[in-house]
Parts: sequence; structure tokens; C-alpha cells
Amino acid sequence: MKLEKDIFELQKERLKKITAPSKPYLYNFLNKEIIVYPNVFYPGTDTELIIKTIKLNGNESVLEPCSGTGVISLFISDKVKKITATDINPSAIENIKANIEKFNLKNIEVIKTDLFPETKEKFDLIIINLPYSDNKARDIVEKSMWDKDHKTTIKFLKKAREYIKENGKIYLSWANFADFNFIEKAAKENNWNIKQISESNGNNYIFRVYELK
Repeated sequence: MKLEKDIFELQKERLKKITAPSKPYLYNFLNKEIIVYPNVFYPGTDTELIIKTIKLNGNESVLEPCSGTGVISLFISDKVKKITATDINPSAIENIKANIEKFNLKNIEVIKTDLFPETKEKFDLIIINLPYSDNKARDIVEKSMWDKDHKTTIKFLKKAREYIKENGKIYLSWANFADFNFIEKAAKENNWNIKQISESNGNNYIFRVYELK
């Protein structure tokens, strides 16, 4: 699904804000001042919706690919047993570690990798905020937002079953400008049961969180 011009321009502006800083800065998100490094995607509406949506029982093991600043892991760390946070961006890896140190978190492991760790550990939950806009990314920073032909999403849906326990769940976000029909169809084609569990509306854009089993 080709990005509409207004979405494309808004995303280009956001990328400028991501790459402009020359040093780490503090960013207020849900009443926490998190650290954001240059060239790392700062959290937005979709991230907030995931954090407010997911239900936890306190004993889960969690994989969070595409972690960025590590903000989702940060907000759920006191509600789960352990977390593995991954990202392909070296700046994001350092960013996650900085937030772990700032908030004195003990149950988060950080791994630089493309989506999944090399070990075949299985998790109770996988929580992911994918780069869901279908547009060519020129570098690792743009990959946090743009994913040509949804290759990252398709790879994730194909391989995720290797990393999740039998009764485990996936929580992922998506947006209307990235086509809800696409993600729902792609999940079903990869033998996932997909269910919308929350939605946020604003400025003509709709974000959803889906649960996959």
C-alpha cells in the first residue's frame, strides 16, 4: 500500500527529529522521563496504546523485538518475570542500556540482532511495534519507520512461532495508513489467529493493537 503524500511528509519530518539531536536527551512519556539517543525512534501513540493495552500476570517471559529506546520493556519490567529486548540499530542498543541503568532495572537482557535472538528460547509473550509503512528505507534509522513490501513484518510472522510457547501470545500495533486488511490477511496466511483488542483515533489516523495466537 503506497503511502499517501501527507503521511509520507509527516514521517519525513519525524525522521528529521530523530536524526537531528547530537546527544541523548530526556523525553517525557506517560509521566516518565526516558532517555532518547540520536538516531533512535522516540515513542508515540502506537507505543502508548500497546503499553496501556497488554494484560500481564507477573510471571511471563517476554521478547520485545524492535525495542528502540526500550520504553515498552521499561514500563512492563515490574509486571513480568524477565524480558529480552532486541534491536538491529547499535544506537538503540545503547539507548536501551541507558534506560535500564537510569531506572535500575534488573530483569532485562539486551541483544543486538534483527528481530530474534540466536538462541531458540521460547517466550510467553512477544510484544512488537513494527515498522509498518511500506516505503524504501535508505539506512538503519529509516528502517525503524519504513519497511519496503512489509518484508520485516512478513519475516516476523513466519519465524515468530519458533520463539513462542504453545499457549503464548503476540501483541503488535498497526495503523490504518499501513492497511489493516494487509496485517490481518498476512497473519492468517501464516496460521495465526488474529484479534483486534484496542484502538486509538486521532488526526484522521487510527492505531490498533492486535493479539495473535
